[in-house]
Amino acid sequence: MTTECMNLFLKEIGRVYRKEQVILFCDQASSNRAQALAIPKNIQMEPLPPYSPQLNPVEHLWDDLREKYFPNLLFDSIDRLEDHLCNALKSIQARRAYTKSLCGFSWLVNCILNAI
Repeated sequence: MTTECMNLFLKEIGRVYRKEQVILFCDQASSNRAQALAIPKNIQMEPLPPYSPQLNPVEHLWDDLREKYFPNLLFDSIDRLEDHLCNALKSIQARRAYTKSLCGFSWLVNCILNAI
């Protein structure tokens, strides 16, 4: 992950959710703290404490993605890998209730509800 990639990600999240205020909890990777980040106005970044993967909701999503969509698979090209990943992410996105059950930690849900 580079600052350039993070900027692309933030730009896309800001575009897709342009009518919403987004709170983005992130680890303290250098790409998430870089001064060169261009954070859209509708995104608020909140850092998680260092060395706390148990608090990071996306870690549960990655575990599920690896377990269900990439169990011992071998791809003959990077394009096939990317296609498979895109299909997996679309499947996860379509299953909102399931994704919420993986990532909807009580502290996170309470924080969001209190912010509203």
